[in-house]
Amino acid sequence: MMVRGTPPCLLAALVLLLGGCADSGSSEGASSHTPHDIVLPRGAYPSHLLTSRDGSLWISESGEAVARRLPNGRLLQYRLPGSENSPGDLEEGPDEAIWIAGFEEFIRIDPDNGSIGIGAGFGPHPNPEVGLPEVVAAGPDGAVWFGEGGVPPNLLRVGPDGSTSTYALIGVEEEAAINGMALGPDRAIWLSLSEEFGSGHGEIGRFTPDGRLRLWHLPADHAPRQIVAGPDGALWFAEGDHRIGRITTDGEISEFTLRPGLAVNDIAVGENDSLWFTTKKRVGRIATSGKLKTWLVPDADYLFAVAPAPAGGAWVGDGPADRVRYFQPPS
Repeated sequence: MMVRGTPPCLLAALVLLLGGCADSGSSEGASSHTPHDIVLPRGAYPSHLLTSRDGSLWISESGEAVARRLPNGRLLQYRLPGSENSPGDLEEGPDEAIWIAGFEEFIRIDPDNGSIGIGAGFGPHPNPEVGLPEVVAAGPDGAVWFGEGGVPPNLLRVGPDGSTSTYALIGVEEEAAINGMALGPDRAIWLSLSEEFGSGHGEIGRFTPDGRLRLWHLPADHAPRQIVAGPDGALWFAEGDHRIGRITTDGEISEFTLRPGLAVNDIAVGENDSLWFTTKKRVGRIATSGKLKTWLVPDADYLFAVAPAPAGGAWVGDGPADRVRYFQPPS
């Protein structure tokens, strides 16, 4: 596979394995545009969701595969040959490819031809030691950035030419975990971090590609999870202690409280100045004004990942059910 922007003379340096995709069929007809639940293979356990610019829904599955629901309802399965672990967080890169955090590797899927690249660094100076990529975000510099779960955690930059660079997060505790990354409207990379892999207090970080990092501390037990750039020019983040946080690019933090026991698992931008979020059994929506509402999904097993869906709805990953549910708020 030739990575876009990589000259042919560098192909010998690519640390890649080729894969392919298969049409697994769908509960909807290929001509149907009406969203329905997506039933995945047994054991798929959808963990991360991404709605790409072309309207496709991308799904990380535990069985070393990534699924793609096309806007017409067809479901494709991309097998990841040679992958040592399940795919995780997904992002649409500046090159319009889908980039995925994997175990000691990163993964790139070209949506145009279905080719798959799995590597631990490529380009003129391959870096086989990329740590443990766990989250991913498009950068402001044409690169793709990964947060890796080493001790201490670092950031990995994959440039348009495939070269890799590692950046230390000076001031971050060694035991910290990077739970989320997002490109902010200020063209900085925003991070959500927590101690002890999600159980301790947390921080929000702002990192610029020149290596500068600024941290804002959250109160004890406020462990942030995913973070996204909101429609209001601020960053919004899920918290595991029944809260949703908001931070402006100047560092002003506000928090919105749910009913105790409703740990927020994931958050994604929706329509009409709102964001979607999930708890174990509920789907929620919060307006940028702070007004929020949740709805019980009676037959849900455990709701985690969320992404915007057609007609103002939301896609919600229900891991134990091997299903991505289509949720539309009752009128």
